[in-house]
Amino acid sequence: MKNIKYLVLAVIALVTGFAMTSCTDENDWAVDKSHDRLFTPTTLEVDASKADSVVITFSSSEDVSYYIVEICTDGKLFKDDIETGVMKDSRVFGEDKSITGNTYVIPYKFGNYMYQMRIKACSNNPAKGDSHWLNYCKNDEYFFEVGAEEEE
Repeated sequence: MKNIKYLVLAVIALVTGFAMTSCTDENDWAVDKSHDRLFTPTTLEVDASKADSVVITFSSSEDVSYYIVEICTDGKLFKDDIETGVMKDSRVFGEDKSITGNTYVIPYKFGNYMYQMRIKACSNNPAKGDSHWLNYCKNDEYFFEVGAEEEE
């Protein structure tokens, strides 16, 4: 009986010793800092029913300092590797860090065109990267028309 008692105590001591030495706050693997960026907004809604204003609403996340919105009339789809402002008739808003909420009225005189839009989250911290771009899409269409009637 005495041997079983010592055997159980030895097993408990070994398990406790392993548990204490395996608990650390550090990773055992390398972390790629190039992926340390903000989350991309997940929703982008456009109210373009009036010809004189376009209101956008989008999801926001933590640690975002401001957002950048780009619109254009080009027929090509936006991609992450396309630089900001190079598409045809491109207009960029928020580079002055003015878009901080999750609703924004675009200060632009829109014509009767089909527009594309994209948005990304940005940080004032240079170590934190910007999010990927989120392209506007509704019903599998990447364009919206200003002044058009909303479909139900």
